Amino acid sequence: MSSQSDSAAAELIALASVLYQANHCIIGSTFFLIYDYAITLGREVNLFWTHKYTGASILFFTNRYVTLTWNVMGLAQLAKISEQFYFGLTGVTDPEFGCFASTNLTHDVAVKYVSETS
Repeated sequence: MSSQSDSAAAELIALASVLYQANHCIIGSTFFLIYDYAITLGREVNLFWTHKYTGASILFFTNRYVTLTWNVMGLAQLAKISEQFYFGLTGVTDPEFGCFASTNLTHDVAVKYVSETS
C-alpha cells in the first residue's frame, strides 16, 4: 500500500514539475509578444491605422490581434478555476514547435486526486 501511494506521489510531483515549466513558457512568450506590440505600436499606427483598409491591412490586423488574443487566453488558462480542471496539464518544450501543453495524468492518479479534493 505504501509503495502504491509513494508511486502516486512521485507521479504528482513529476506532473507538477512539468506544469511549472509549461506555465513559464506561456508567461514568457505572452509577455515577449506584448513587449513587441508595445514597441511597434507607433509604426503600426503610422502605416495601417491612418490609411484606407486594404486586404493587406486586414490580413495584418487579423494576424496581429488573433495572435495576441490567443496568447492572452493562454495566460488566462493559468487562473485556477478548480482543482479538478487545473491539475493534470503538463508542458513540453519542443525545439521545433516551442511550448505546448498536454495531459498524461493516469486514470488511477486522477481518481485518487479527485477523491482527495472532493
